Amino acid sequence: MAEKLRMAVAALKIPHIAPAEGASLTISIGLSTMTPVQGTDCRQLIMAADKGLYTAKHNGRNQVGIE
Repeated sequence: MAEKLRMAVAALKIPHIAPAEGASLTISIGLSTMTPVQGTDCRQLIMAADKGLYTAKHNGRNQVGIE
């Protein structure tokens, strides 16, 4: 689903001046899953998804990073 979303945004070809004139808007997505267990803090899931996002950005952007 995350990859479909990324591809859908890229297909819109929304003009964007960064990083260069003529570029199109793209998105990077951080993804993580977790099986709920009583006493588990939801922040762990958010932190893992955030780590996935920064992995995607570090690896060249316009992709899905999974943690």
